[in-house]
Amino acid sequence: MTGATLLDPATASLIMFGAFFLLLALRVPVAFAMVFLWWGIDFTRFAFNRISELAELPLWVIHVAWPLAGATWILFQGEHAWSDLRVLARGGR
Repeated sequence: MTGATLLDPATASLIMFGAFFLLLALRVPVAFAMVFLWWGIDFTRFAFNRISELAELPLWVIHVAWPLAGATWILFQGEHAWSDLRVLARGGR
């Protein structure tokens, strides 16, 4: 025997399959959130010295919603991942 394992091969492969999809499910939303954050900052910088014609507000006040959305998206994805890890550590209880 080349390596000892505590799980039978079917259970181990099921865990690896689940872990792959868990990581994929966490990466895609975080990637979108990083796009909102990164380019939202540039979008807000572009609007610093401009004023909205309709609302007569500084445009950065309107545009700051994009990076803020990205930051909160990352925060809530982290909270979701932490919750999932706690459930896995407790064994589903």
